[in-house]
Amino acid sequence: MSKRESVVFQAIQTLKEAYHEGYGRSRHADKQNAMNNGLRQDKYTKDKIYSQNTYNATKKTCMAFVKHCREEFGVKYLNEINPKMFSSFISKGDFKTGKAYDSKTASAYASQVSKLQNAYNKQNGYTTKFVNTSYKDVVAKQSIQKREQMI
Repeated sequence: MSKRESVVFQAIQTLKEAYHEGYGRSRHADKQNAMNNGLRQDKYTKDKIYSQNTYNATKKTCMAFVKHCREEFGVKYLNEINPKMFSSFISKGDFKTGKAYDSKTASAYASQVSKLQNAYNKQNGYTTKFVNTSYKDVVAKQSIQKREQMI
């Protein structure tokens, strides 16, 4: 009987496959192919990771997010993740300092987790959502509170 892989291992494997698919390819060429075929640019690029720096940054963020889902919600498989968990991750803030994320950081994290989501859906034929725009409500509330404190 085989052992079930951890959710962190599942995320790492998904990102590795996305990186191997994009490694050595030209993102610009993929965008050109999309335009030549009358498709949106992200049709070719949304589920691939083209550079090692992007892979490392995406992996770091996604591992923190997946560990948050595992610890807070008991997630055992990636397909159990939903957008409410990402909103919770953003509202929790930085684990080292406890400070809330600003809107740019939250948007960057949403982009990186979306890359994991798109790669996972393509590899497994799912249509699960890890991220939607609900996290912006959390960030907006925090920025309003900061403005009120300044007055």
